[in-house]
Parts: sequence; C-alpha cells; structure tokens
Amino acid sequence: MIVVGIPTYNEADNIARLTHQVDAAALALGISITIVNADSASVDETSEVFLGTPTHCPKVSIKNSEKGKGRNIATILQWVVEASEADGCVLIDGDVTSFEPEWLARHTELLLNDADYTIPTYSRNYQEGNTTNHFVYPLVGVHSSGKAPRQPISGDFGISRRFAKHLIKQQWHEYTWGYGIDIFMTLHALYGSFNVAEVLLSKKVHKPSFDKMIPMFTEVAASYYATMRLLKDTYAGKVHLTTIKRAPELIATTPLSTAKITERRVVAQKVYDESKENSCVPELDAMFCNEVGFMQWAQILIAHELKIATVDPLVLARSILPWYLLRVVFYLQKNKTPLHATREIDKQFQYVVKLWQYEAHSH
Repeated sequence: MIVVGIPTYNEADNIARLTHQVDAAALALGISITIVNADSASVDETSEVFLGTPTHCPKVSIKNSEKGKGRNIATILQWVVEASEADGCVLIDGDVTSFEPEWLARHTELLLNDADYTIPTYSRNYQEGNTTNHFVYPLVGVHSSGKAPRQPISGDFGISRRFAKHLIKQQWHEYTWGYGIDIFMTLHALYGSFNVAEVLLSKKVHKPSFDKMIPMFTEVAASYYATMRLLKDTYAGKVHLTTIKRAPELIATTPLSTAKITERRVVAQKVYDESKENSCVPELDAMFCNEVGFMQWAQILIAHELKIATVDPLVLARSILPWYLLRVVFYLQKNKTPLHATREIDKQFQYVVKLWQYEAHSH
C-alpha cells in the first residue's frame, strides 16, 4: 500500500478536486493507496472538505495545531512508519492544480522497485523556480561532484518506508518545519547514500507564490545552511550520486516588462540597504550593483558556503538574500527565451562547481 500524503494550509478551494483526482488515478492504475491529509490549523475547513470528499480509497485526516509544511510532512512520515502495511509515501502539495495520473504511477513504480527517494523534474516556465535554479541546484552540485537532481526542492517527492524511518530519527532544526523541509529531505537522501531517482513529469501548476518569495527563500536558505552544518560532520564526503535524467525543456512565457524588472530591483536594493551592516561577506560588498552575473553570483555562493561552520544559518540566509534578489532580477532582464535561460543556468552550475573545487583545494 502506498500512502499519498497531502500537506495543506487553507486549501478548502482545492483539496476536494485534488483528492478526487488522486483517488481516480489510483483506481484506474490498480494501486492500493491511503490518502493522508495533514493540515496546519487551517481556518477555512480544509480538513472537513477533505473528509467530505467521496473516495474509493481510505482517507485519514491529521490536524496539526501549528502551521508549517514541514510539520505536516513530519506527521505524514510518522503515520507511514506506524502503518505496517505501508510500502512508502508519495507527497503531493496541497496547492497543486495540475495533478496527472502519471505522477502517482511513476513514483509508485520506482518505490516498489527499491528506490528510497524519488525527485520529480517538471517542465516549468523559465521565470519560475529561481530558488532552485540559482541557489539549491548549484549548491547541491558542489557536494555531488557536479551531478545533482535538477529540481531538488520540487515538493512532490516519493519516500520509501526505509527512508521515512531514517528521516524521523534525524535532528529536525527550526527551519524544517516550514518551507525548508524539501532541501532537508533531499540532502539527507544524498548524504545518507539512499537510492535516489529522478522522475520526469509533466508541467506543474500551482497557486502563484511571488509574494512569498523573500520569506520562502530565507527559510530554504537557512534550512540548507543548518542541514549542511549537521551533515558535513555526520557524513563527511559520503554523498550518494544520483542517476541524472535530462530535465524537460524550460517553457516560454511573456518576458517581464521593464517596469516589473525595475520594481524588483528596487526591492532588492532596499533589502540590501537595510541589512548590509550584517553582511557576512563585507569583502564582496564593493561589487554590489544592479548587474549580478553568474560569475559574480558564484563567488557570492561560495563565500557564504565557506562560512557554514562559523556563522548562524539564519544570519547567512539574510546575508545572501539581497544578492539573490539582484541575481534573479539580472537573470530575468538578460534572458528573454527558454534557450538563453537554459544556457545561463547550465553555465552558472558548471562555474559554481568549478569554483568550489578550486576553493576547497585552496582551503
């Protein structure tokens, strides 16, 4: 039996449709599932709507008193471990509006054939996934000899029973309870030498999240730094290399207007002005400008990476935030097509890995 875990917060307008789609897919595919909805104290009756949705498969509702995607996932994993008949779990974000049966089919097939952690790779428009493209993807690459899953924080993961048992025994820091959960799980899978597989899936569509960009990035970055601080001591050098698939092509979309670009640059400059006295890399501040190309960004990434052991994770995250915002602005300003964006991301990834190898040998 596969557990389909759906973490939610105020998703009453989406949970019934998603639950019905998952149930119908399992029935059509002949897969035995239990749908577990873990909800973060929603105020819109998400849990009630979930329980009231007719399904063929069993449903379980878990209500958490505190908010946070990570808290929801922790309770789902605990349920998986305690359910003796569960072979593993497929997580589906509660705000997804583009679920397809292939998602369940491909994750389940791999989990039933000894995969421990399945990471989806979606088609996305080239303006999305900036935390992935510019922060997580290249940094995971530096710790896996230049090989990394293309979307390490894509959200809808498959988790084996064995890996679920491992995860709930780990030290969960404060950033895992929210948006920092995805990178926490991915790093543990890679460093713990679990069997990791990428799953190529169709385009993922969810509710817009630009308004949450700054808090989301800060939490993901802090979680990355806190998790790496723990893992570098625990699993020194034992990173499991994944089998890398060719990621789907980026999707074209209307380029951002000059006004939008300017608006985002102003936000980045404001964040920098408010936090520059707390910068962890004052030696780089002289090059703070409107144009943060991939080579400058690589230096900034590595400069912060080298301070993981000595600087608080949240301080590091806040220090790199304004640089990240300017990097995204310049990337969106410079790249107007998916082809140009793909080339930029690939060059950036390779340069960050190369620079890290040089710095690591130097230190």
